[in-house]
Amino acid sequence: VTKASQQRKSLFSNEYSNPSRIDQFYHLHGELVGFSPKMTRDFVIRGDQSIAEMAELLIVMFNGELYHMYDVENKSANVIYRIQDEDMEDLFSEIDNVKIVDAEEATVSLLKTDDELRVHYDFGDDWEFKLTVKNVAEHDQLWTPRVTDAVGYGIIEDIGGVSGLAKYYREFKSGDIDPYMREQFGDHLIDLRDADNERINNMIKGYLGTRGW
Repeated sequence: VTKASQQRKSLFSNEYSNPSRIDQFYHLHGELVGFSPKMTRDFVIRGDQSIAEMAELLIVMFNGELYHMYDVENKSANVIYRIQDEDMEDLFSEIDNVKIVDAEEATVSLLKTDDELRVHYDFGDDWEFKLTVKNVAEHDQLWTPRVTDAVGYGIIEDIGGVSGLAKYYREFKSGDIDPYMREQFGDHLIDLRDADNERINNMIKGYLGTRGW
């Protein structure tokens, strides 16, 4: 262990991080809940990134534009991670003995292999993603964060959640698209079966650019 690595771990030595995993690489599997056919994302992220960054990356990889609020629930640890907002302090009050933690302070290093989380996005459309820690590795040869596998296009913002997405998918397959949706998309109707790793990784880079990476 280098001196720089030791200093780095001491920097993250608090209740929001696990110093022993702060420099490790998390292989995660995300799935949109309630939609068929399955839509999934497999990606790699470092342990020093915040829970907020992890959740936002997942949402971006599923084509969310981060217009709406979100939270991350870890039922096995009785924890909900949220962005702290002084104007919404009630969201940080205790809920049935569940601890509410600032998602921007907590890091991915708190998670361990086989942890299963739920990411809720847009409490109107009520998107839900299941996020599983597949494994934690000490080394990774490529840049992170990055998507390693993807199935399906992802969500469409403000379409009405899973039920609205399913309705669009049925209409797309039949060729009978709602006129409003056809007007929105024009000649570029979205095939929800399509997934493009390169496009998704470019979206990740765009997100990282907004974070100053």
